[in-house]
Amino acid sequence: MRERSEDMTLWDVLNEMRLEEELCDVILRVDEVEFKVHKIILCANSPYFRSLFMRWSSSDQTVYTMMDVSPDIMAIIIHYIYTQEIRVTTENVRLAMIDLEYFLENIKTHPLVSSSWECQPIIIRTMKAMFYINKIYICGGFNGNDYLFTAECFDPRYDQWTQIERMHVRRSGVGVVALNDRVSAIGGFDGAQRLQCVEAYNPRTNSWRMLASMFNPRSNFGVEVMDGRLYVVGGYVSEETTSNCEYYDEESNDWYETYIVIRSRNLLFWSQDIYRNQDIKVSLKS
Repeated sequence: MRERSEDMTLWDVLNEMRLEEELCDVILRVDEVEFKVHKIILCANSPYFRSLFMRWSSSDQTVYTMMDVSPDIMAIIIHYIYTQEIRVTTENVRLAMIDLEYFLENIKTHPLVSSSWECQPIIIRTMKAMFYINKIYICGGFNGNDYLFTAECFDPRYDQWTQIERMHVRRSGVGVVALNDRVSAIGGFDGAQRLQCVEAYNPRTNSWRMLASMFNPRSNFGVEVMDGRLYVVGGYVSEETTSNCEYYDEESNDWYETYIVIRSRNLLFWSQDIYRNQDIKVSLKS
């Protein structure tokens, strides 16, 4: 054990005690990995753990098996509880991969979400974010009353959000993706109908311009840039889902229908990894 310096904070000491397994009184077991922690620390920082330890289990229980979480993610959670610090990466963020049906059936209806007024604005927002040139762009959405055409940009270097030029069209369930030096907002829902119009944002001029429209109006679909083409897959057309796929060619400023066979027709997330995964059985033909 290293000598504790005078400038160590309380959190530093508590985290060191955890790492040294001093006075730990509970074990969180994830798969084959065990995390020795202090029950009081987890209770004080997490309503979930407070309920788990005080309401959902007996007072003398010391080992808890955690489900539906990986050891890596649990390590991040525990580190955050003890240090108030977290490193967000593309590996530990998975919201974009959550299927719409799973979100509606499990997350939206979960008591810890539905009973919290703080979670409601998150549930009703259907904003789409895109990471581009080391910045995060959020375009459109629904705030519970209005369908939005506003857009914002977050610069993590300065920890600052900036309002950028508004889109031409109000959009919720919009597809957002970076194509070359532009951020494209594709389709969506304006409160009355699914959209097929497309517009692109130029960060250098802070302006939007309309591009060629898709063949099919759609919202809540998969979108990905691959081999210089912008592909859209599935989504909602009217009140039904579709397996339709089409791609945009920037050079010709035109859309082309393509053939797709896929097991799931309502796609909120799609990537080249999925495209190349033979188990998903996705094929594209021009």
